[in-house]
Amino acid sequence: ADLTPDRSLIQRLLDAGIGTGMLAAQCRKIRRDVAVTGVDISAHMLEICARRGVADRLCRADIGRDILPFEDGAFDLAAAAGVMENVEDIGHALAE
Repeated sequence: ADLTPDRSLIQRLLDAGIGTGMLAAQCRKIRRDVAVTGVDISAHMLEICARRGVADRLCRADIGRDILPFEDGAFDLAAAAGVMENVEDIGHALAE
């Protein structure tokens, strides 16, 4: 089965564990009109993202512990690149 999302349907992206914003920056190259929200546990990483301008909204949270401050269905796509191996509770992160 092809699990590739239809890019034309993605308007709101959650980058969970945004780090320095590499994934968000790549998404912006593909689709400039996508609203990107980045979440990270590190204030320093969020500062880097803010300086780079890779996300429309940034939120400090631990995706492996915290309940994220977003309504169900707030995003068309959630992505996490290079972060899950550092998450304390992967089940919680995926459920969020």
